Amino acid sequence: MGGAQVRELDAVVVNFDAGRYRACVGPLERLYFEGRDPGFKALIQLSVALLQLEHGLTSGPAYLLSSSQRLLEETRPDFAGLDIARVKRDAAKVERWLHGGRRGARPQVILAQ
Repeated sequence: MGGAQVRELDAVVVNFDAGRYRACVGPLERLYFEGRDPGFKALIQLSVALLQLEHGLTSGPAYLLSSSQRLLEETRPDFAGLDIARVKRDAAKVERWLHGGRRGARPQVILAQ
């Protein structure tokens, strides 16, 4: 990744970890369309799922969480300098929370190392 892409990804990480998921989608789409890496597609789906959960939706996020998990399985563990194993664990916790009746606070998914 070039310098501009790294800066864009750094901004995504900050926004994502702050819960500003909508701000992540456009930059992640640009990064995805540059190389069609499934890791970026997974992060797009994860961002949209978390955004939809904030708006009270459930069926769309359930599908997107499941799909992002499949894509993350294909993603290198150190993809884009992220801890993909942790992202997968965090996303799985959200998926279990959603299917378990959404009791308590929604688990967080963190991208920062």
